[in-house]
Amino acid sequence: MRSIASPARPLREALLSVLLRSRRTLIFDLSGVTFCDGSGWRILVGIQNRARSMGITVALTAPRPSMSRLLRITGVDRSMPLLRPSTR
Repeated sequence: MRSIASPARPLREALLSVLLRSRRTLIFDLSGVTFCDGSGWRILVGIQNRARSMGITVALTAPRPSMSRLLRITGVDRSMPLLRPSTR
């Protein structure tokens, strides 16, 4: 299982790199994320703020029940669209 936790800097830099190549929507697939600490939430919200300033929407997909609960508790579910996972 993966978690969004420290080391935060490499994750933030990798996400910023992806964001710079994005055009309209950046989708975070949370299907493998089982835990997210405070630095992970700061990164997620920070990327969302940067994306908004660039006219890009950040959306989430496939959160596990524990992550869905955290999204609701933190209010992130109200600021980022939650997309249904694609069935490929």
